[in-house]
Amino acid sequence: MTKSPHLILLTTDFKPNLGGISQYLHHLWDELSQYTSTTVISIVPYQDKKLSHRYELKILSSSLLNKNKTNSIVKTWQLLRDFHPQREIMPFIESLSGQPLEIFIGVWHPLSHIWCEALQRANLPYSFFIYGQELITSQYRSWASKRSSDLKGAKQVYACSEATAELAKVVTTYHLGTQIIYPGITSPENSLSIETKAGIYRKELQLTGGPIVLSLCRLIHRKGIDLVLESFTGLREKFPDLKYIVAGDGEEKEKLQQRTIDLKIDDQVIFLGAVDEETKTVLFALCDLFVMPVRDEPDNWEGFGMCFLEAAIAGKAAIGGKTGGVIEAIEEGVTGYLVNTDNATQTGRAMKKLLGDGDLRRRMGEAARKRAENFTWANSAARLWGMIQ
Repeated sequence: MTKSPHLILLTTDFKPNLGGISQYLHHLWDELSQYTSTTVISIVPYQDKKLSHRYELKILSSSLLNKNKTNSIVKTWQLLRDFHPQREIMPFIESLSGQPLEIFIGVWHPLSHIWCEALQRANLPYSFFIYGQELITSQYRSWASKRSSDLKGAKQVYACSEATAELAKVVTTYHLGTQIIYPGITSPENSLSIETKAGIYRKELQLTGGPIVLSLCRLIHRKGIDLVLESFTGLREKFPDLKYIVAGDGEEKEKLQQRTIDLKIDDQVIFLGAVDEETKTVLFALCDLFVMPVRDEPDNWEGFGMCFLEAAIAGKAAIGGKTGGVIEAIEEGVTGYLVNTDNATQTGRAMKKLLGDGDLRRRMGEAARKRAENFTWANSAARLWGMIQ
């Protein structure tokens, strides 16, 4: 009988980092732990004991990160020196000799290239996860040939969406034979408790009347929050009690807040800042519509958009930008609408249609919920495990 392989994940992005990549890898590896022994080897410091996980978590030691608290201000050459594979990674892998191994790189990064070279020298096959942003960012332009070489040398490449898989073909000019492992969603465990908390939030935020529109994301230009604000001027007459909740933080926050003042809609827009997972669930429960008109930008990429799944599992229709993996997260005309984001026209038109037709909004929301039930971490892990076996 063949022994199950030990799964090793090497990653430069993981919990407690926020964002889709860290969430994706954490949930996927946690589910894979039900099948076999799993280890995550991360460079991201993590001291919080509240993180529940079934995988073994190894944090690579680093005087740089312990001193600076974040790897965002550590230069690439320092990372390459501090996390050299011969220091801890290869000794750990060698200690597992006698066990079949499956090694994965969580996301491409210049440091990942050094790891790939070490694995190749040791004749150890590795597989890659790709999301899109790391394939096109100008930050890695000088590393493009090395990135392509690492992907071509992989045993297998797994993408978070069909759109990302197609992007990889263009970027590497090579058919990688990429397999798709979609992100999943975790259904809320106690809907009664969520509804109770949603009621409390309504009172605290004075959300009387309605309807309520929600955006939840990092506040950067690509997410298109300004397009939602611009749409308000055409919606106020028909929906005088319309409220817009913006959850998240980022470099555009002050600019967006000033724009609400300029448009004289600051009394209808609530900026909550960053929120925790529980609050996110409550916000999805109390909103009537989720909107995030993500832009198509040359140096940015939306691999999928897990927030659209989070809205869907809460039974909410969504409006998203017609770009990247968003076209797979929203089923056009069934669970919501995909809009062109050159200007605010299509965003405003889609919002007006859904806000003005409660029956349509509810039908789309229910269709979204049923569709989202297929996007589970258990299903994604089972698909990946089936490919490994």
